[in-house]
Amino acid sequence: MIAILSYCNTIQKKQNLRDLIKNIKKKFPDDKILVYSHYEGVEPEYYHGSDFYIFDKNNIKSGKRFADWIHILPQKKKFYRWGEDWGFAVIEMIKRSSLFLNSIGYEECLFLNYDIDGSSIDDLRIFDIARNMDNDEIGIFSTWGNSPNSFNLTSFYLKLSKIDIDFFKGITLDRYKAYGNELIPEQIFYSMITESFGNRFKIHQFNTRSVQSNASRVLPDNSSLKKYFGTILPSRATGPTPNQFGLAAWTTTSEIDRMVVEINKKEYTLQNLIEGEDKKISFYANLPNDIEINKIWIKQIGDEVLKKSYIIDGMDEEYWKNNYHEEI
Repeated sequence: MIAILSYCNTIQKKQNLRDLIKNIKKKFPDDKILVYSHYEGVEPEYYHGSDFYIFDKNNIKSGKRFADWIHILPQKKKFYRWGEDWGFAVIEMIKRSSLFLNSIGYEECLFLNYDIDGSSIDDLRIFDIARNMDNDEIGIFSTWGNSPNSFNLTSFYLKLSKIDIDFFKGITLDRYKAYGNELIPEQIFYSMITESFGNRFKIHQFNTRSVQSNASRVLPDNSSLKKYFGTILPSRATGPTPNQFGLAAWTTTSEIDRMVVEINKKEYTLQNLIEGEDKKISFYANLPNDIEINKIWIKQIGDEVLKKSYIIDGMDEEYWKNNYHEEI
């Protein structure tokens, strides 16, 4: 069994899910696929080919918040990003999908995040490695970045037949919170495993790649806009012009004087407000005021009309609250 953990609230993410399923079917034609989703609005065409689909409305955040910022010199702006901690929501997906699979007789499962690059699973030999596990080992994990004592939540393998269901039932929000604010979700997952099973697991670097950037400011690797710039970011201004929304792009490959976008079925021409030499490598324009902006269709960049409009979506009230910038 292969379980795909997902929260696909944008078209790009839904397409990633669909493509991953297609690649899994090619690589592992005899294995069943479970798609577990915390987002309700995923049309069946995007999970076609899966054998089980579970929508779980309980998408619980821990209450912790994370923040980072980046200073873009040509923009003369500092961009901030606040985010909720959805680590428990991910671990609960692991818990509930494992309990479901156990209840219908599945003894093992490879877990993948929805945004794994499908082509990177070609070299995945995880089931072969699992055949050589020691009898008491419960899973195969890879480490997470440079964080000590952490397990990657985007790709790992569990031998469900070796894990008592009480372990999964013991995963609760209170237990997650008890680890405190210092640990990231990957470290909490590691702690849960090692506290219950010691070192009864194998470490193996899966070498799977994420299609989406780990930092959402950066365009996905397969984005059609990579030929124009490396990052495009809708952001809310603070300071003298609070709640003025803007569209920023940087590491542009050439000077962009304007973009034509469509918002709420109306076209707008956005003029680049950056001046001088900085204009050659960066773009910033104000978005129209006094309208609700949930999606932006980019239709033209400079003089080039795009063959297919690029959609930026997922900009709900929470997004605009958590993504903002200030002049430096």
